[in-house]
Amino acid sequence: MKTYDLIIVGAGIAGKATSLRLAQLGLKILHIAPSFDTGFVGNDSQVWDSRIYALSASTKQLLEKIHVWDALDSGRIQVVSDMRIYGD
Repeated sequence: MKTYDLIIVGAGIAGKATSLRLAQLGLKILHIAPSFDTGFVGNDSQVWDSRIYALSASTKQLLEKIHVWDALDSGRIQVVSDMRIYGD
């Protein structure tokens, strides 16, 4: 039987970042995530995730620490100066 130090469930940014960071620290992690397509095809024919994130400075620091920030598409990163959220 396989054993793990921690099992993380979730495919969002928090679950993925947590799994990666703890694995980098040497923990044996099992990451369970659903396999569903939430993306759409953009103008450049790449599949983009339909979720949008506004990240704080401390979140950016975490993503830099786990070596993810530099892997992001810099053309899709923008400064947020105003935000309006509408819902049901």
